[in-house]
Amino acid sequence: MHHTIFYSVKKGLYRALVCHDPQIRAVYEEAAAHAKASGRHSRIHSLSCLFGLHLQKYLLGRPLAISSQPRHAPRVPAGESFRYASPETLAKRLSAYDVISFDIFDTLLFRPFSDPKDLFYLVGEKLGVLGFRELRIQAEKRLRAANPGKEITLLQIYRELSRHAGIDPAAGAAAEFAVESSLCRANPYLFQVVSKLAGMGKTLVAASDMYLDAGQCESLLRRCGYHDFVKVYVSSQGRGSKHGGALYRQIRREFGAHLRYAHIGDNFFADVKMARWEGFSAIYYPNINRLGNPARPGGMSPLVGSAYRGISNALLCCGRKKYSLAYEYGLLRGGLFVLGYCHFIHRYAISHQIDRVLFFSRDGEILKRVYDLLYPGNGSKYVAWSRLAALKMTAHRNPSLFFERMFLHKSGTGITVKQALLSADLYPLFRSHPLPFSSPLDRKNVHLLQKAIRSRWPEVLQIYAQQSQAAKQYYHAVLEGCKKVCAVDIGWVGSGAISLMQLAEQDWGFHCKVYGLLAGTMPPHFPGSDSNAAFLQSGRLHTYLFSPSMNRELLLRHHPGAGDNLYLEFLLSSPGGTLIGFYPDQKGGCRAVTAPHETQNPQAIRDIQRGILDFARAWDSWFSDFPYMSRISGSDAYLPFRQAADDAGYLRAVLNGCRFQAHPGGPAEPIL
Repeated sequence: MHHTIFYSVKKGLYRALVCHDPQIRAVYEEAAAHAKASGRHSRIHSLSCLFGLHLQKYLLGRPLAISSQPRHAPRVPAGESFRYASPETLAKRLSAYDVISFDIFDTLLFRPFSDPKDLFYLVGEKLGVLGFRELRIQAEKRLRAANPGKEITLLQIYRELSRHAGIDPAAGAAAEFAVESSLCRANPYLFQVVSKLAGMGKTLVAASDMYLDAGQCESLLRRCGYHDFVKVYVSSQGRGSKHGGALYRQIRREFGAHLRYAHIGDNFFADVKMARWEGFSAIYYPNINRLGNPARPGGMSPLVGSAYRGISNALLCCGRKKYSLAYEYGLLRGGLFVLGYCHFIHRYAISHQIDRVLFFSRDGEILKRVYDLLYPGNGSKYVAWSRLAALKMTAHRNPSLFFERMFLHKSGTGITVKQALLSADLYPLFRSHPLPFSSPLDRKNVHLLQKAIRSRWPEVLQIYAQQSQAAKQYYHAVLEGCKKVCAVDIGWVGSGAISLMQLAEQDWGFHCKVYGLLAGTMPPHFPGSDSNAAFLQSGRLHTYLFSPSMNRELLLRHHPGAGDNLYLEFLLSSPGGTLIGFYPDQKGGCRAVTAPHETQNPQAIRDIQRGILDFARAWDSWFSDFPYMSRISGSDAYLPFRQAADDAGYLRAVLNGCRFQAHPGGPAEPIL
């Protein structure tokens, strides 16, 4: 008796303090969900939150809002993914009940946005209505305000909307449901749970407070692979809601009060408190966007930013699996960048009538894999190339640059004079020369090396000319029949593409023009950053992320001296060895020789690539009906990486122990 009175009073207070005001209710419930997900939920916390909201609105007159997008880039958590109890464990726990009810949206079904209202952007584009998202939101608000305590239908919303936007209600409602149908996907974690419960013969139902009708919700569930729900309950059909408890009472009436019931959902009040109030056992499934959004960078464009957050949250925060930090680094920091870069490459190739896209090894491996995923049958080639091989074959063009990058940049890295000569393929030529072969390479020894090499420069060039002729054979097969190709690299000067351009067009005499595509260039305060200015201006080089003439604010925030180049290059690293050079073989052909695997972190690289691929697959699948969503600006693509690069603690956690070859032919050095 006292127990019943207590809950009746509690329910009445909730309705009086929360439900009377839609703004307070929305903000309070979202704050309660955040607190629950972070373990801070308590009765005192709830009361203080309610007091603050009433004070803010009614005494201070301030607007109430919780933004789904943080205004500033937050500190990055070192590890976001986690695993709930295994699907087998949760299914076993739920098997104790006769009827199990599931919330639909953000529980059984995911949308690819961090805020479900962002779906209205796509509906508006489909209907050709400018500013549609806000028009749609306001129409629903007006309708709910005019019908307090009652659920509304999608058609009613569009009838209200037609008064302000001139949209045919039936056509508008059909367009929105078509977009919903295209974008909803099954929660991979709960999909397994549902399958296991169905195999046990359990009675499964779905229940949602939603303006869609039961038939539409059932259609969405079936389209996503859920075929085991015996009935779908929705509030829009005039039978009450989960918030008010009526849907739970209806389920109990229809199946029998003597059975045992359980419910699982992401709204702490409607899916947990009210379910328990009505005699259900309840399991709280935290909303993936409430979990993931606080860790995402701010400042991204509205639509791409929401999709980036929503898909990242769906992949990492559904509780299916705990992933490695390297996998998360690839998914969160590389996924959007690689996806956007590949689309940029494809658009460039089409608009400039490029005959073949060339992806340089090794940075191009993951780019090529994603490119083939997005554009199958594209005819692109993954080709052997490296700064080391290019330096040797173009030594005759710029001896000073050859000495600087081949030897001077390696001084102080710990390699010996002999190792430096071996990497340049010159040790046999100087074997009998009085050089300090076992001494570490330093500036003094670099001067001795340079003097010795210049004394036999014609012989050096003859060695490299043989390698150039072997490379000519290799690239003759690659470029045969092509008039224009573009070579894809990450950056930062474009020496890879320019050296191939010089060799193919001038030294080898191929009638094929070579263009270069880069992720980005060097900031202006670095020596030699303007060395490619004419190539950028003429259009022989193009950049995706930033350059002196595009996204300069990002260019100025990029700090190679602080390791930004290495962190970004490591995202595209390959576990294979770098190309040493091209050599003639005994049969008159050519060999492209690579070094042994010099990386000491092949598993980390594989995890990074797997994360990038999983993000690209998810994006491509979710937006298969909306190809324009792949038009990702360089600014949007860079910001998730920038957020990570600004957090030294996060990078230490992710890249600790990883090594990377920073200089052509040099040793693999610690990244941090």
